[in-house]
Amino acid sequence: MKMNKTLCLLMAIMMLLTVCFPVAVFADDEAELVDEEVAIEVADEAIPDEIIADEDTYVEEDVLEEPVEDSQLETEVLDEAPEVEEAEEENTIDTAVEAVGEDNEFDAAYIKITEQPKDASGAVGAKVTFTVTAKNVVSYQWQVSTNNGASWINAGTKYYNGVTTKTITVPVKAARDGYQFRCVLTSATGKTVNTQAATLTVGAGLAITEQPKDASGAAGTKVTFHVGATGATTYKWQVSTNNGASWIDASAKYYTGVTTDTITVPVKAARDGYLFRCVVSDSSNSLNSTGGKLTVQVGPSITEQPKDATGAVGTKVTFHVTAKNAGSYKWQVSTNNGTSWIDASAKYYTGVTTDTITVPVKEARDGYLFHCVITGSNTNLVVTSDSAKLTVEKTITVNGVIYEKLTDTTCAVVGYTGTNSSYTVEETVNGMTVTEIGEEAFMGNTNLQSITLPDTITVIHARAFKGCTSLSKMG
Repeated sequence: MKMNKTLCLLMAIMMLLTVCFPVAVFADDEAELVDEEVAIEVADEAIPDEIIADEDTYVEEDVLEEPVEDSQLETEVLDEAPEVEEAEEENTIDTAVEAVGEDNEFDAAYIKITEQPKDASGAVGAKVTFTVTAKNVVSYQWQVSTNNGASWINAGTKYYNGVTTKTITVPVKAARDGYQFRCVLTSATGKTVNTQAATLTVGAGLAITEQPKDASGAAGTKVTFHVGATGATTYKWQVSTNNGASWIDASAKYYTGVTTDTITVPVKAARDGYLFRCVVSDSSNSLNSTGGKLTVQVGPSITEQPKDATGAVGTKVTFHVTAKNAGSYKWQVSTNNGTSWIDASAKYYTGVTTDTITVPVKEARDGYLFHCVITGSNTNLVVTSDSAKLTVEKTITVNGVIYEKLTDTTCAVVGYTGTNSSYTVEETVNGMTVTEIGEEAFMGNTNLQSITLPDTITVIHARAFKGCTSLSKMG
């Protein structure tokens, strides 16, 4: 009985330990929590009042250990941020500017570059340009680097044009190969931004190799102006009506080939003195050629045409022309009624290069035509006169006696118009021997009293002296 009581007591103790063990553990945890609260309270009491009042600062210094500049924080954030496409970045900036407003000082200070300068190339002697396009810019200053961007100096007006504009013009020289150009942009508030650098390459590039030449022509004709260029992808002809003071694009309505290397110009009097130049371009640059001048020629004009002429064999006749603006004359002759023409030779005629030609009359030249080719005094224009005809007479009058050719070497007396009472017939006339007295040659001449005939006369025809009532002597 006593052992049963002891056993029951042991079992009761074990059960009690089993049930109460978790409680003991919780009690330990709770004791620790109580100890922690006490520690915090003690720590709070150890912190000075001034530090507690600036609790935020105290905690920040604990966390960061050392103050960090705003710029450092920004750099760290940007370094860790993913890359943003340029287009997205610009859109973000545009949105930010719009949110600020046009009147905000930030907007005036903000410079936005919409187009950076581009690399350019050109041949020696040509000119190239670099251009920047930007918003909110009040001044431009182009700079040049001769050492690949290691240092920069302001571009001088002595060597370049447009150094304080958005476009700089650079004459291409061999020594400038590899030069870089950038522009310093300034806003209304004095903020400055540098553009990207653009490089000049000297060598094969856009260049004009042949300038347009002056041209002349008569009204109603056409002339051409041509430009030679290397590296050109487009051509655009321009015209100046005021000696180069201003230029306008040549219209296809009035000219042909206005977008090619050769323009064709119809010549009109009103276009005398017009200048024509060509703008040649490649993908990034343009060059202007020099201007070729159009001269409208004023040709010679004939005021008096040559007239037909008649002459007896052995005599001489002349043909004359009168003209304005004449520089030279050249007479020509046709032996086939104008079908063909040859230059009149000084061997047979005189004055062949003057306004008057003298023609010895020969039987063989009967029906020949003569005209004159006249060249202008200050042009290459020519004008040709009308043709004039030579008629060779069958008779020759010498001292009132009319002779008629019989053959190339003989002739006959066929008439007398003189009033002398006595007359001696020539033995030869113009190289021809007088061999006959023709029919009715002296008929009805009542003044004729005596006549002397040469020994060459072999025939006296009928009625040669009929009605010569005063004729009393013939020898």
